[in-house]
Amino acid sequence: MIVFKKVRWKNLLSTGDEWTEISLTANNTTLVIGDNGSGKSTVLDALTYALFNKPFRKITKPQLVNTINAKKLLVEVEFTIGTNEYMVRRGMRPGIFEIHKNGVILPQDAKIGDHQYVLEKTILKLNYKSFTQIVVLGNSSFVPFMQLPAASRREVIEDLLDIQIFSLMNGLLKGKMSTNKEDIMLSTNQLGLVEDRIGIQENYIETLRSDNATAIANIEYEIRLSQDTIGAHHITIAALDTKTKQLLARINDEGKNKAAIAELHTIQDQISRNARVHKKAIKFLEDNEECPSCQQYIDDEFRSSRIAEKSTKLEELLAGLEKLESKLTTMEARQEKIFAVNQEVAQYNQNISAENTAITGLNAYIAKLNGDIVELRKVKDDHMEEAKKLEEHQKALVMLTEKREELVNLKAIYDMAATLLKDGGVKTRIIRQYVPIMNKLVNKYLAALDFFVGFELDEKFNEVIRSRNRDEFSYASFSEGEKTRLDLALLMTWRAIAKMKNSVATNLLILDEVFDSSLDPAGCEDFMKLLYDLSSADNANIFIISHKGETLQDKFDETIVFEKHKSFSRMAVL
Repeated sequence: MIVFKKVRWKNLLSTGDEWTEISLTANNTTLVIGDNGSGKSTVLDALTYALFNKPFRKITKPQLVNTINAKKLLVEVEFTIGTNEYMVRRGMRPGIFEIHKNGVILPQDAKIGDHQYVLEKTILKLNYKSFTQIVVLGNSSFVPFMQLPAASRREVIEDLLDIQIFSLMNGLLKGKMSTNKEDIMLSTNQLGLVEDRIGIQENYIETLRSDNATAIANIEYEIRLSQDTIGAHHITIAALDTKTKQLLARINDEGKNKAAIAELHTIQDQISRNARVHKKAIKFLEDNEECPSCQQYIDDEFRSSRIAEKSTKLEELLAGLEKLESKLTTMEARQEKIFAVNQEVAQYNQNISAENTAITGLNAYIAKLNGDIVELRKVKDDHMEEAKKLEEHQKALVMLTEKREELVNLKAIYDMAATLLKDGGVKTRIIRQYVPIMNKLVNKYLAALDFFVGFELDEKFNEVIRSRNRDEFSYASFSEGEKTRLDLALLMTWRAIAKMKNSVATNLLILDEVFDSSLDPAGCEDFMKLLYDLSSADNANIFIISHKGETLQDKFDETIVFEKHKSFSRMAVL
């Protein structure tokens, strides 16, 4: 049961920037009075805005903000459900929407619309239409049950009977059925793919069996060709090797010749140095008559003999150098011939290396071909590997077939559940049980309001109204007073049904100007008796908003007066 405890607001409609607060449990019956425009009906807009994010009267939501202050609209509603304490805070300019449970604000990670869904579906279990049929009845925007379209009537009754869970289940079921349909399609496609793979594998195994011998024969022929090519390469290598040996035999003096050339170059350097020494000595004796160091005179005879001696020695050296250079030229010419032969040998060696590389490649190719033959012979013997793959595909086929059967069976269960959850299913069976109770209660309350007609709703919530003479009437054919009696009887019926189900049962009932328009004095007296019975039997908290303060004030436990003060509404308790 929802026990609404308190509502407070500021900057709502004609209310200013100070809190207006009403305790909803202080008294069983409360009369709310005031002049037109004083703000006495603002409590209805405060409740519907805070709980359902919409005004009660026929205005847009931004029009709820006080036009003078034009900001900081804020409404708070406190209520309990079982042992849990809730407070809903909602405001505009700036926008605020908070749900507090037992003093802790509930997280709002998703969109505001999702947060509102949580409030209506999982906390209140009550939507705006049901709220305005069970908790409040007003003249400004209230649409009586009898004027609601069939779908809205059904929605209100489903809320009352707490069977909207079946609609929620039906919505979830539709999602599961859609997923199941996609899974069946996917499973069917996978089955087709596996069947194709099995066919391909079977054809492949058959192809292996029929083509295996031919493939092995072709590979063996390729091996023989490669071996013949290797033999040709070996012949070429042998010929090149013979030529190389012949060339090397022609230059077997290479080392000796190199050593002799080096030695001749050494001797050539020594002779050249000695020749330069003798030339320098001859020139010194020819150019100097005394020693430049000791300043002693050099005898002419001594100087002439020394020049002759040095000249003879120089001639011998130059003659020897000429012979040496001639021999060196001969030996270097031989070295050039040796170098040319070595170049030719290097080319032959390079060719031999290329032939060996080709042989290595052919041997690797033959090894691969032999490996292919081994694999083909394995397949030829038992085809075990490919047969294993085929077996795996066949196992996958069995698993997918079983999975698809499970999905098809699940689809049958979903189809059965969908039949039960649709409007003609289990909900209709529940409604069928309660319709007679509803009709009995409506007629009971109509009799209490001194309106003696026979009222019946069918399972689709279409009404049949008969007089005592069995004449049939429609709701539209009644007077406004009679319509009001019927609306009140339905309101009391819905509250009684809600109490039976404990689904949307609540302590709060607010009636706006019910006594001011259509009810005659006798009807007002009859309805007051019903309200007294309701407040005493159910410990209900009933608020009546009215202009008739002077005639009704003594009938209520408390009277709240709203008045205008400096263009703002305010509240006073008498």
